[in-house]
Amino acid sequence: MKALNLTHSHGALNMIYVLAKVLMARVFTTGRRRLLKKFSTLALLLSGANLACGSAGAMAAAAPTSGVTIPVMSKVVAGNLFYYVRLRIGDGPETNVILDTGSIGLRAIAAVVPRKTQPGRAVVYSFESGSELHGHISNERVNLGGLELGTLPVHVVETLRCNTRVPDCSVAKLDPSAPFAQGIDGRSDPAFGAIMGIRLFTRTDLWVPNPLKAAGIKRWIVQLPRSPSEPGALVLDPPVSQLNDFTRMKLDKNGTVMACLDSLGVPQSLCLPTIVDSGDPHFFVFSQYVDQPVLAAGTKVRLAFSDSDSSDHTVVFKFAAATSLPNEAKETVRYDPAVVSFRSTPEGDEPFINSGYLPFLSYSILFDADNQVIGMRARTPDRPVSSCQIRLLNPIDIL
Repeated sequence: MKALNLTHSHGALNMIYVLAKVLMARVFTTGRRRLLKKFSTLALLLSGANLACGSAGAMAAAAPTSGVTIPVMSKVVAGNLFYYVRLRIGDGPETNVILDTGSIGLRAIAAVVPRKTQPGRAVVYSFESGSELHGHISNERVNLGGLELGTLPVHVVETLRCNTRVPDCSVAKLDPSAPFAQGIDGRSDPAFGAIMGIRLFTRTDLWVPNPLKAAGIKRWIVQLPRSPSEPGALVLDPPVSQLNDFTRMKLDKNGTVMACLDSLGVPQSLCLPTIVDSGDPHFFVFSQYVDQPVLAAGTKVRLAFSDSDSSDHTVVFKFAAATSLPNEAKETVRYDPAVVSFRSTPEGDEPFINSGYLPFLSYSILFDADNQVIGMRARTPDRPVSSCQIRLLNPIDIL
């Protein structure tokens, strides 16, 4: 579905045309000051007409208007569930783009950026999975789901490698002659030509920034689809009136929120910086002390997200730990998002929790870039995420 509603665009232009004629008819009866004032009014009206007709400038300053909704879809690949949007870079083909709240930057394989600008700075980006993306920066026009975001820095990926921490990552199994046979990240699907990282880092010196922030978007809501028949949504700059029932919590400079994990399978409460990561199908606890690799299936887990400045701003998320399906299950979600795994923290790194996409199945999640805040709102079958009246079908109850 298109991001902008063009149903009444012709009516809007006709209205502007009539108003323009009225203003021009009165030009010759006004003084200079009143004349300038009316031309200013006309300019504002024409600007509004451009927005109503879906016009967006080439620069990031001409970001989308309030409440624009981009469809979010899902696809199962080799037992993993991936969430994606549709995106076009420059004059390239429209491609599936992994929607990733756990990383930062728009990164695309060279094949979907056919008319690259003069190659810029060399860039290497590494993921927890061990995949390393090597390429360069190119400033390109970006169209997200039919909506022009302007010209943004894009990491054009030319090669994939494994980093030194995970030398046997999924990329190591790929044929060197077809490095993107498993997509941009080396573990998905060739249909995924890019990954859009929209994590809220506060650093301003990033060579490949959060593309939504770079486009001037102040906040967005992510609502992932919970079944193939249920539409998901990425809502850009939702009206403030739609945010009242979100529980808001501060993020640190790395885009993580404090959360405490309690379970009978854990000796003590673990309170750690936590990522809500739409791009990862796994729930990982990275800790210095690991007694067991995986929580036993059926173990009750309590994850309490909180605001460090207010005890009233808390979201308690409860679920039962799960187990993955056998390797033969390729076309179903074999890697259950409720599988809780423990890994040792690499030397020099701080412990943290990556909750994967599991919380998104129970909550619509707001990311407020202006205030460095995350918000969570419990999902119900009949609650739309925006003015587009997205209806929730077949919700999954994981509590």
